[in-house]
Amino acid sequence: MQRWHVTLICGAAAVVVAAVVEDLAPVSTPTSTAIAPPSIVKALSASTDVVRGAGFDARVALDQSALLANTPEERLVVVTLDGHASDGPELPVNVSVVLDASGSMGAEGKMDYAKRAVGELLLAMDDDDHVSVVTFADRAEVVLENSPVLDPERLVRHVLAVSEGGGTNLHAGLSEGFSQARRASDGEAVDRIVLLSDGRANLGITDPDELSSLVSAWTERGFSVSTLGLGLDFNEDLLASLADRGAGSYHFVDDPSELQALFQDELHRAQALAAGAVAVTLVPAPGVEIVEVLGYESAPRGGGERVLVGDLHASQSRKVVARVRIDPSTVGSRDVLSVQISQRDAPSTALELDARVHDDAAVVAASVNVEIAALAAEAEAAVLSQQATMAFERGDTQRMRRLVTQSLERASSAASAYDNAKLRAMESSLEERFSTMEVAKPGSAEALYQVKRAKEADRNAAY
Repeated sequence: MQRWHVTLICGAAAVVVAAVVEDLAPVSTPTSTAIAPPSIVKALSASTDVVRGAGFDARVALDQSALLANTPEERLVVVTLDGHASDGPELPVNVSVVLDASGSMGAEGKMDYAKRAVGELLLAMDDDDHVSVVTFADRAEVVLENSPVLDPERLVRHVLAVSEGGGTNLHAGLSEGFSQARRASDGEAVDRIVLLSDGRANLGITDPDELSSLVSAWTERGFSVSTLGLGLDFNEDLLASLADRGAGSYHFVDDPSELQALFQDELHRAQALAAGAVAVTLVPAPGVEIVEVLGYESAPRGGGERVLVGDLHASQSRKVVARVRIDPSTVGSRDVLSVQISQRDAPSTALELDARVHDDAAVVAASVNVEIAALAAEAEAAVLSQQATMAFERGDTQRMRRLVTQSLERASSAASAYDNAKLRAMESSLEERFSTMEVAKPGSAEALYQVKRAKEADRNAAY
């Protein structure tokens, strides 16, 4: 099995290769970011001002707080969000479970595990919660109409009677799930759709854009969508996109016995909601350009870029990392960008980011914010790893190896410079993952597993 050794030679080779024009879509390769020597950065774990929002703390910072005068360059901006710990009662929830009941769910006991997991979810809910259960195969069927959880044992019996068979009409299931949840949507409870599927949409509306548009429309009305992909045959890109558009979470479920814990986790997340459907809009100052937002889908908004971060739960942390190109011009203070953080049913929060412009290169090199730079490096390495995984999925192992080298080099150099244990662990995980991919037969169960595992891990690291 091949080991991926990260050396200065590998790093140099990656830079040379990245300059080659390829027939495929261009690789998004991080611009080389100056990393100060460890002796400097260890002493410069600079803090940034924290702004308290409704349900979360927010801050924004550059990976280096100083810029060199008259030297245009790219820097990384990091917005961090930390959900407030909950000290009050749990919130009531209105949950609609949308359960794949197609024929493939009968294999390996998947449906039995799913029914037991939904049953345990019902038993864990309170009498001020509401629930509905919808199945979908050739068409959608309502197993439990939306109702308060007053007699959970009776509801469980209905769920245990579900049988599987037929195709996968995902659109019908989602549509009915939203319709059921709407019946108990009162502005007080947390409205959540939990979708479980083990296959690919093959009946009804199957276009990913139309399915995503359906979810986006309901998210605007206050509903969140979490998705669970079970096994190796589901479309992970679609389910992940639905979760992103739905302000919820996405899980790859390799072992159906994990379903019970994941359904319980979704319930607890909903009950401990700190801020719903959080969106971050980055608006650059004059002379600043947003090159890309790492990991997230972004859309133009108000002269900047908007990303839907999703629901933020108590004690949960999320980050948004963007690459910006700055013309620092003359010595002094320099506006970089403003940040607007909006959420459902709460006032927005505003932050401003500026930088100091110096003509002393040593001062600039010593301005590294260790914590922020490490978060940015983690996101960069994750995005490169995502691109490597997609190359592997296409069968382009040569491109995969180039991207793996770049991803590992980014994680390794930052781990050393910032003395960061999390980046070291990430480097080790990436080496193990891609060593396994290197010997996996394309299209095999092992290859499918590694792709799904990698996409989930890299999403978590980028966010």
